[in-house]
Amino acid sequence: DEIAFVITRLELECGVTGESNLLTFHYSPADIVGALSDLAPLVMEFQAWETGRFVQRALAECEYFGNVGLNRWAIGAINIAMWGAWGKT
Repeated sequence: DEIAFVITRLELECGVTGESNLLTFHYSPADIVGALSDLAPLVMEFQAWETGRFVQRALAECEYFGNVGLNRWAIGAINIAMWGAWGKT
């Protein structure tokens, strides 16, 4: 019954930020935020320009729980934020 946006903001050590906006449709925004929180420690291991490596690693990490749905959305949101930060650098 509700449409919400989840904004993913990634900040580099130098202060540059990248963002993505995810339209949640009828899915639970809290579940997407949970998937993003689960991936947050992983993305800290990568530079902003390592988008492809991050996606490959995240897909491998999420394999047990599935690489579709919420996990794919969370990976995509982080990937776009990484591209945004990379573009600004």
